[in-house]
Amino acid sequence: MKKILNNILIISLLILFCGCDSYNLDGFILPDDPEFLEVIRSLDTPKKISDYMGDNFTYKVNHTPASPYKIWEIGEGDCNDFVCFAKYVGNYNGIVVYEIIINDGSIFSHSICVYEEYSPYGIYSFTSVQDYYSGYKTFRETVIRGTSTVNMNWKNYKVYNYDGEIIEKGVK
Repeated sequence: MKKILNNILIISLLILFCGCDSYNLDGFILPDDPEFLEVIRSLDTPKKISDYMGDNFTYKVNHTPASPYKIWEIGEGDCNDFVCFAKYVGNYNGIVVYEIIINDGSIFSHSICVYEEYSPYGIYSFTSVQDYYSGYKTFRETVIRGTSTVNMNWKNYKVYNYDGEIIEKGVK
């Protein structure tokens, strides 16, 4: 019995400290809030999305995935929350967006939102938390730069399209 309780405690702690899951945008219904709609319509470039997040959001670890609207309402979240907001807003404005989840070989991960900014030239930009970076030709390049911004020694990554399908995997 003690072993079972220890295992439950360990699993609970892993869930608590391993970062956040991404919010599933499939169930997100755009709220009828004119102020929110005005904001997301105005964020029609990756740079504007990043600048908005930098000016209006505060980084705070959040263990419960939040919707883009909830993130906007409370003005805080972690990397997964910022990716959720950026991915939704970018897609809403017709920008091709991706989410890259990067792992360091342990239970910790980091997420970035990647944008196809200069298609068909294959130039990507991305936001890492609230910062904007541009001029990358591959997802791997964005991972290398994205992990350097948070001092992460990455081991592998997965790239997801807007619909949550894995389109690329990579290892260091």
